[in-house]
Amino acid sequence: MTASALRLQLAQIEAQIALLQSERHRLLEDLDKVAYPVTNLPNEISSYIFRHIIPEIRLSHGDEGENGGDADDDGRRYHQLLRLAGVCRKWRNMVLSTCALWNSMALCCDVVSDPINVLEAWLPRAGRLPLDVAIRVPPDHYSSIISVLCRYSSQWRHVHIVTTTSTWSATLPIERFPTELPLLETLMLSGFHLSESAVETSVRNAPGLHKLSLHTASEAIRTRLPLHLLTTLQFGTLTAAELLEVLAYTPTLEHLRVETSAEAEITVLPSLTLPCLHTFESNHNLSMLILQYLTLPTLTHVKLDSFYQTGVEALQACISRSGSTIRTLKLVHGNFRVAHSCFTALPTLTHVTLVHPQCFPPDMEAFCTAMESSGYLPKLESLAYEGCSSDLAIHFVNAITARYHGVEGTTKLTAVKVSFEEPVSEFTQALVELRYLGRQGLQLDMKNPADI
Repeated sequence: MTASALRLQLAQIEAQIALLQSERHRLLEDLDKVAYPVTNLPNEISSYIFRHIIPEIRLSHGDEGENGGDADDDGRRYHQLLRLAGVCRKWRNMVLSTCALWNSMALCCDVVSDPINVLEAWLPRAGRLPLDVAIRVPPDHYSSIISVLCRYSSQWRHVHIVTTTSTWSATLPIERFPTELPLLETLMLSGFHLSESAVETSVRNAPGLHKLSLHTASEAIRTRLPLHLLTTLQFGTLTAAELLEVLAYTPTLEHLRVETSAEAEITVLPSLTLPCLHTFESNHNLSMLILQYLTLPTLTHVKLDSFYQTGVEALQACISRSGSTIRTLKLVHGNFRVAHSCFTALPTLTHVTLVHPQCFPPDMEAFCTAMESSGYLPKLESLAYEGCSSDLAIHFVNAITARYHGVEGTTKLTAVKVSFEEPVSEFTQALVELRYLGRQGLQLDMKNPADI
């Protein structure tokens, strides 16, 4: 081809390129004018959707452990909010200006590179809304972190502050405790204690406080918290005398959780009546001994962890003295034989939960035989058993089958929850019978490692 022909083809291509660029520019302008439905929603609706995208925090009160569940967070909630704000300018303005997106915080400060900056950027965006905070504080930064949090104490509503110290004995002092807590409903301090310089601290305003969890009982007295308003109370290591001193100020208390007691020997102390207490939880056999000093006429729900005969006897004596009627009982990591004797003494039980009990075949067989006889747990409606061994499963299922079909002098069992310690073949007699009962109408919740 000649040079002139090549130049002609090149000119034609360049003309086409110019035409395509012009068409591209026009299409981009038209695209910019398109309003996507998701970015054209009213701000109120978009903010409502955002609040459902970002999960709310929960303050645990016992079962999830001292770290408080959602307090052990690496800033995911914070980064999710920033990710939403990075979609477009409109969303950025909306996210950063919507206070309801920022008044709940879950943060684990020991895995965040700069927790102080995160707090300083996060907390002001909540505006004047009540604050729900679950935060884990490392010992080397606790003073500065607590200082930032205390600046917003007038907005505290549900607050759980836990230190990363490994033992209760390695607690950290809080030099200054807020005195004005007008919105506070729940306060949980794990691994902290008040320093000597805070002895004169007085909480002058906390009219809504109803849930309290502290390391020691003396802090509740020293801070002069409004204990008479409490409905839920939890303490760490303490003596019976310290606990009774606090309980004397809690006439409306409904839920009491006691951690391990520092006092093993029985002491002569004055007795105390708690007329509204319906739930008692203990995480150690020693902490159950507090029951010898209490009269609980409305006690209905009991949870015992690591229990033995002495603790169960204290419970039975309290029930006899109080004239209370126990409906639900949860037993964790205790001796199965002791549990069996406890069931015998509590004919009013309607719901029973067993969690990994220390179980030997003769004890389990005795329990199952009793379940099939008249008069044993006559009001029982639901039974949960976590950690059933596969070799004892058939005995358990036989007892369930008898109670579901009806045993004279007992209420029909309507709900069963069971999980097994090790995989059980789906073709074993126990699982086949359980699934058959489920098809017949038994409310069955079964977890088998073999299905995972």
